[in-house]
Amino acid sequence: MYKSIVLMGLLLTACSTAPTNEKPAGMRVATSKDVTDCELKGDVHGVSMLYGVFAEGAMSKARQQAFKQAQDIEANTVVWEPFHTEVGATSVHGNAYSCK
Repeated sequence: MYKSIVLMGLLLTACSTAPTNEKPAGMRVATSKDVTDCELKGDVHGVSMLYGVFAEGAMSKARQQAFKQAQDIEANTVVWEPFHTEVGATSVHGNAYSCK
């Protein structure tokens, strides 16, 4: 029983730390000062139901959802708002821009 619990913990930890924090090709993250000459395309968001000890993996998953939304509206730059990790979910929000 103990071995099963330890194995489950190791598997969950491995899944939560998978390197999915990468930006899609052609996408960049900027600050609001960097997008003054860019076209606002819309807001983007992502949510993961994981939080707490899984917050890093959850944040990465939520960011990937938001990047996908940015690509879908033909944006190439995202300006993130402050991140939120609360009990029950991890979410990200940002504004997507098309910059030359």
